[in-house]
Amino acid sequence: MINLLPSEQKERLGMEKINKLVIIHWILIFFFLMCFISVLFAVRVYFKAQATAQESAVITEKSASDIQEVASFKETAKVLNQKIGEQIDFFKNKIYFSDILEKISSQLPPNVRLTNISVNLSEKDEIIKCSIAGFALIREDLVALNENLGKESSFFDLSFPASNWVKAENISFTVSFNIKK
Repeated sequence: MINLLPSEQKERLGMEKINKLVIIHWILIFFFLMCFISVLFAVRVYFKAQATAQESAVITEKSASDIQEVASFKETAKVLNQKIGEQIDFFKNKIYFSDILEKISSQLPPNVRLTNISVNLSEKDEIIKCSIAGFALIREDLVALNENLGKESSFFDLSFPASNWVKAENISFTVSFNIKK
């Protein structure tokens, strides 16, 4: 084939061909860049989703361990509360003889001395049976003891035997009474 075109046109056609090739190459480069950016974006989204999933798994695991720890603390508290309740029940039902002795000694007139104290607990009635023996200088001191013990609200069923009242001086006496628990 014979090319009858002048050289200027041949050059211009060559330039147009080169321009078209350059444009096609740029379009291809742009297309590949866009594909590469899309792939990088997809990888970024994938890794971000994996990180979020791992983070939520860690949070779930931590909350599960926290729940187990709280349950363990609750169980420990329950056991300790039960033991404390047992201790409270034990001490609630305990009778302190020092309190009984204090009540009795606070009722003694100055010239009365005790020689014997007997305290017995009655489990059925929840009553404390008490008997005391002692020495009084004069009968008036014994009368004062009788009145003082009668005034104490927790003492009841006082029993002064008649033999206590026979002598006027140097009296050995016995008294029995009950105490409310």
